[in-house]
Amino acid sequence: AFTDDDCIPDRNWLKEILNNFNKYERISAIFGTVVSYKPEGTNIKNLFCPSTFEPNDSRFHFKPISHLNNVGFGNNFAYRTKDIKQIGGFNEYLGPGSQAKAAEDADIILRSLINKKYIFTCAKAKVGHNRWLSSKELLYLHRDYFIGQISCYGYYLSYGYSFALKVLISDLLFLTNFSELKMRYGLQGIKMLYLAFIKGWMNVSIMRIHELRKKTLFYQFKC
Repeated sequence: AFTDDDCIPDRNWLKEILNNFNKYERISAIFGTVVSYKPEGTNIKNLFCPSTFEPNDSRFHFKPISHLNNVGFGNNFAYRTKDIKQIGGFNEYLGPGSQAKAAEDADIILRSLINKKYIFTCAKAKVGHNRWLSSKELLYLHRDYFIGQISCYGYYLSYGYSFALKVLISDLLFLTNFSELKMRYGLQGIKMLYLAFIKGWMNVSIMRIHELRKKTLFYQFKC
């Protein structure tokens, strides 16, 4: 089971995960709810809590789909050990500390579903996210998330997966809404996001070139 060092699991978190793994033997992974967590006495005025995910109900996933609004995030999920090993584990070119900055959770979701692994979003498996950012800090985080998303979905598009095209078109349309971007992020923020879009595609090229040199795939598409 995975969560982050700024998350506080609900007292029934592991119980919900274990019960659903036992109940649904064919599912490989479980993603859960992430709500903002405000410690008592903390002043959060003008601060924002990122990376929350609050599904209305639990659901199964059988086909690749955008993780953002449908499956969940890497700060609340669990995976059967044998299944995560079968698909090759995490891709080190994605996530914190990598050039792509983020999207290791998106990749593990997409690669699982491509490999016919079933995923369950469990609304009752909850953690609280105790991270509060200023508007400037949030902008830098969104930049990193954007780099990761373009890197991950761009890679899958390079192999012809249509689900990735839908996500990337949505990202491109987001960048063309200049007036809204200016109001939300300012001119500096717009420049950062445009550069993030370019850097994401550069990462896709780097991964593909590395594959050609090593004659192997980063992503194991078939088990």
